[in-house]
Amino acid sequence: MKFYTKRGMMNYIKKSNNGFNIMYGTKRLKDDFDLGLEVVKRTGCAISLLSERLRDNEIIAETAIQQNPNAIEYISDRLKNDKKLVLQTLEKDGTTLRYVENLQDDIEAVYVAMSQNIYAYKFASKRLQNAMDHGLWKDEMKMIMEIHENPEKFADIPPHYFIDGNFNTGGNPSESVLDYAMQTVQHKLLQMPNTEENKKYKTKIYKMMEKTINDNFEEWKKQGDWKDCVYDDVKNCLNKRIDKSGIKSSLNMSEAGLDNSENDM
Repeated sequence: MKFYTKRGMMNYIKKSNNGFNIMYGTKRLKDDFDLGLEVVKRTGCAISLLSERLRDNEIIAETAIQQNPNAIEYISDRLKNDKKLVLQTLEKDGTTLRYVENLQDDIEAVYVAMSQNIYAYKFASKRLQNAMDHGLWKDEMKMIMEIHENPEKFADIPPHYFIDGNFNTGGNPSESVLDYAMQTVQHKLLQMPNTEENKKYKTKIYKMMEKTINDNFEEWKKQGDWKDCVYDDVKNCLNKRIDKSGIKSSLNMSEAGLDNSENDM
């Protein structure tokens, strides 16, 4: 059975109420927007039978995902990189994280997926799965997202994340909650323009991070029975991880580049 006219194909899809029947249409019909929309309204995953052009169409893709979140498997790679669209899909079915490899290492995407279906963690990146083994679970992901929005919230990290540790032999956090919190602050600050006001803000944040670390380790000492040198080694290691020199180098490079560009003019 083969359909060659738009009217005949449209009537058949409506009557059968099965979008997969677009398979009986010609290549031209599979590239028709009206037919494509009718197809995915009934069967989201039938988007897999449509042309590349339609699988890259926002309206077709969103309609398909609304009907069946698993349709995200078949949309274009460009749309799979649309984080807003992906997050909307994950809110409907967290396990669809399996189809968006580019966001399996994204804390926000994994958080949304796990909020809908806790077993979505199985489709997170190996790095995030390892982090979950060290305490980075749903609530902690939310905390880290809040820290990314406002680095000053680093000071509000509950003391047990410092006291429990999750350190490896070198005193480094091992993909722990603490490590991710430090990374997100550094990332946020590195993205900020190098204005005088921002430089002052960065200095303020680094001092706050140092104080938070030092205060929490003092509390750890009171509660534990390790040798002082163990506490001090870990605390010193964490303070080194506050990448002052990296930030300063970045600032100096940017300023040098600005000077050179002015000289070139």
